[in-house]
Amino acid sequence: MTSSASRLPRAQPQRRALIVGYLTYRGDARVKNQVRVLRENGYAVDVICLADDSEEKVGSVNLIGIKLPHYRGSKALRYLRSYTNFFLRATFRATMLSARHAYDIAIACNMPDSLVFCLIAPKVL
Repeated sequence: MTSSASRLPRAQPQRRALIVGYLTYRGDARVKNQVRVLRENGYAVDVICLADDSEEKVGSVNLIGIKLPHYRGSKALRYLRSYTNFFLRATFRATMLSARHAYDIAIACNMPDSLVFCLIAPKVL
């Protein structure tokens, strides 16, 4: 005789997605749309972004804010320094998050395209 528990279908682990962008979540419609589509398809979503959003949950979205001002001035060197600082911190956070749980999807939502390198660890681990 088999127990009723052994006949129940096993729950599938929730699929996970990571989005990284040198932006604020509340101020970027592209990221909000991507999150909405991912959530509608059953994904748990983590977003690494600028710290205007800090570390909080918005609905079922986990926002991981990096405390840096969003530089929009005309000095190329200051922009490069701010962007590089974000890149290094985002890479570290993405690596730490991916060590905790695997991501099925990793999205770099930003220009320049070099931000995609922040997502190497989440795709490899």
